[in-house]
Amino acid sequence: MSATAGGLDAYVGAEHDRVWRRLVAPSDYRNPTPKERYHLAVIGAGPAGLVTAIVAAGLGAHVALIERTALGGDCLNLGCVPSKALLDRARRPGTSFEDAFEWLRAVRARLAAHDSVERYVAAGVDVFLGAAQFIDERTLQCGDARLRARRIVIATGARPHLPDINGLADSRPLTIASSPVSGWSPSCCASFRQRQW
Repeated sequence: MSATAGGLDAYVGAEHDRVWRRLVAPSDYRNPTPKERYHLAVIGAGPAGLVTAIVAAGLGAHVALIERTALGGDCLNLGCVPSKALLDRARRPGTSFEDAFEWLRAVRARLAAHDSVERYVAAGVDVFLGAAQFIDERTLQCGDARLRARRIVIATGARPHLPDINGLADSRPLTIASSPVSGWSPSCCASFRQRQW
């Protein structure tokens, strides 16, 4: 079971994943034409970036929010929400591996509406999907868009790093980036399921 050019192969929870992706990283979304100048540009749409952007917009600021992968950050997409949903379902007697991962995907899809591109655009935030690059201290580049802002917030979070411990890399440790919920496709779950614990 893997990603295909036309979409995803069928797997338990595939429809939930389609809903989730459509909300936080819609493939048909087109970045807006940038305003001449923003009061605030926010790089990173995890919890900190999302709150910063929506509060500033609610106060009347012109806000640009830039995200390179999917709104919601690690918390919604890889970490907090998926791990807690998986643990919740796994504690229930008689839960199969497939049931637990379908539940994870259903919860994530349901909560994705709160972090969705649509919600932030409706709140007056200009959402730009793509990587941000500094041109100077008040100018960012995101794809073809050049964004000028009075203030820029960097809310990009963190990435896992394996410390240089002899033998650690050979043990194939799981991180938030390598866990079964991190990929777009569930094919990694097969190897996770067969692993010797």
